[in-house]
Amino acid sequence: MKRLLVFLLALPIFTAGVSAASAQTPKRGGTLTIGFKEEPDRLDARYQGRRFILFPEVFESLGVFGKNMSDIRPALAEKWEQPNPTTYIFHLRKGVKFHNGRELTAEDVKTNIEWRSKGTPKDWPRMRNLEAMSKIKEVEILDKYKIKITIDEPGPMMVTAFTGGDTGLPGIIPPETAGKLMMGKGGTLPVGTGPFKVKEWVSGSHIVMERFDDYWGPKALVDRIVFKFIFDDDARLIALQRGDVDIAEQITGAGLPIARKDPNLQLFKALRTFRDIKLYYNNKNWPMSDVRFRQALTMVVDFDKNVEVLRGEAVRAKSFMAGSTWANDPAIGNLFPKHDVARGKALLKEVEKAAGKPLPELVYVSPNRDVYVKIANLHYAAYTAAGLKINLKMVDPNQWLRDRGEGKYDITLAGGGGPGMDPLYQARMFGSAKDVGLIERDGFNIPRWVNKEYDSLIRKAQSTEDRKARAKLYQAADRILMTELPAAPYYHEVYTHAAKKYVKGIIMMESGDPHLHTPAGQVWLDK
Repeated sequence: MKRLLVFLLALPIFTAGVSAASAQTPKRGGTLTIGFKEEPDRLDARYQGRRFILFPEVFESLGVFGKNMSDIRPALAEKWEQPNPTTYIFHLRKGVKFHNGRELTAEDVKTNIEWRSKGTPKDWPRMRNLEAMSKIKEVEILDKYKIKITIDEPGPMMVTAFTGGDTGLPGIIPPETAGKLMMGKGGTLPVGTGPFKVKEWVSGSHIVMERFDDYWGPKALVDRIVFKFIFDDDARLIALQRGDVDIAEQITGAGLPIARKDPNLQLFKALRTFRDIKLYYNNKNWPMSDVRFRQALTMVVDFDKNVEVLRGEAVRAKSFMAGSTWANDPAIGNLFPKHDVARGKALLKEVEKAAGKPLPELVYVSPNRDVYVKIANLHYAAYTAAGLKINLKMVDPNQWLRDRGEGKYDITLAGGGGPGMDPLYQARMFGSAKDVGLIERDGFNIPRWVNKEYDSLIRKAQSTEDRKARAKLYQAADRILMTELPAAPYYHEVYTHAAKKYVKGIIMMESGDPHLHTPAGQVWLDK
């Protein structure tokens, strides 16, 4: 008997801004120019990199989000079914064309899935989050437009894995184009099936996408999109006000009140509670392995005042599961160490005395961009006031990722989270085994923390479909995290973007990115 797929997906954030619906008749034509805060490190469906806003325009997966991340709709698969708890059958659309003109087939989908579920060739760049596809046991081609996926045990997130996020299958590319080093910047132009195709990438300047006229779905209303790299926050807002760009992403700090008062602008805002920023402690380094030291580091920082300094760009996170509407236990947030500088200093002395040696200089690595710089400087002031020696390194985001991945830090800030329907991705960030963790390059999670009891809880959670049972498992895991403190939950980001009022049809997703072309609507220019 076939099971009816019912998706009860929590929507753990609130969005505000302009509705995607419009009483006006959409117009076709024109160029949409977006002021982009940083150049992507890559545009590769095998490894999505940091700028996901670019992805849905170029790459597609089997499913796609519509008006929000609880609205899953068909994409390259026109429908799917689940005959039993461990089997999924996807029926592919016929006539879908890649940007190189070739038709998409079941063989292409099988190959793309197996790159992520079985591992890539050794000479390829490392993919992210291969572990999220580890449940896939077999991919079988039933005919040219139909595949069967068998997983080794039931799990709550399998269909979500095929909606384009980096926790599953971000996009499908023609296998013959793969193997090129970092497609896009420094390599060949990306090839996908999306509504836009990449025409040009000028490093340090811009990316140009043009409408793909052979797209299987509704054709894009704008002729082209230009992503212009404008790294300075103030400069992006000025470019928008002058008309050099139509959209400026991530308006922050002093620019927010200016943008709010400008009658020619509209704002789009998203509270990203499904994703938070954490203060990670490298548990492989002494004295980070001592929980008293991690408690002390947390106590000497006034987290509440730090978040106030961000001036509307953030909301305080109380625990690791606080972003979930159904898995969070508010009482667990009471375990967070209270701001107590005196007690923090006392703990530092205890750790030093127990070790019989002075505390070492701590290496704090932070990206040298926007709010990270503000926060890192606040931490530096708090730590040095408590008597710690801090080597604060502000580095390029790519260098920060390398240092973090190689464990070359004692303290660092990093974002974490995944699709907003389930805390599984958030929880997996602290797993220490491949089947339950988002493992870094040297075989460890970001904080190099190991707790077998925690691993066991997450192992059960990811194999349980009952939401109430999963909630209890997540809460037990959250309690361990808040006791051991391999990291300190910090804040949920608030993304605010601004656009000219003639820009219509933008859909704000819980990711915080403005989506320009979804089944629920697409961007167009009323001018």
